[in-house]
Amino acid sequence: MKQDKVREIVNEIAPAFHLETNFVMAIIEQESSFREDSLRFELGFMRKYLSKFDLLLTQKILLSTSYGLMQVMGQSLNEMGYFGTITKENNNDLVKELEHFMSTPKVQIKCGCEWYVRKLRIANGDTHTALQYWNGGGNKNYADEVLLKYETINKSSFL
Repeated sequence: MKQDKVREIVNEIAPAFHLETNFVMAIIEQESSFREDSLRFELGFMRKYLSKFDLLLTQKILLSTSYGLMQVMGQSLNEMGYFGTITKENNNDLVKELEHFMSTPKVQIKCGCEWYVRKLRIANGDTHTALQYWNGGGNKNYADEVLLKYETINKSSFL
C-alpha cells in the first residue's frame, strides 16, 4: 500500500488513541514495510501459549500469526474481543473475520493502535518499554529500531 494512503488512514485513526501519526507510521514501517497483506507465523508462540487449549490446529495457527500493516497477532485480536468466543465449531467464522481484517487497512491500524495503547498502559507510559512489550521480546533492539524510524520520519516531515 502506498505510504501516502497509509498516512491518510493513520491521520484519521491515531488521534483517537492519543498517538502521533509519525510514531504509528514508524511501527508500520518496521512491522510490514507498508504491506497490508503481510503475514508472519510464530511457531514458538503457538507451542508455548496455545498447545494447552482444545482448539483445532488451524485455529492455533491463525491465532499464532501476525497480520497486516501493524502485524497484530491473531491472539492479540482475540484478547481484544475481535473474534468473539472461539470454539471448534465456529472455525469458519474465525477465518471470515481474518479475511475481513486482512482486507481492511483501517481495521488493521485501529486494532494496532488499540493494542499498542494497551502495552503503553502496562508500561506505565514508557514508550521504549511498550514497544518491547509490543514486540514480545524477540528482538532486543526492536524499540530502538522503531524510535530511529520515528526520528527519521519526523526529520523528513520538516524538509
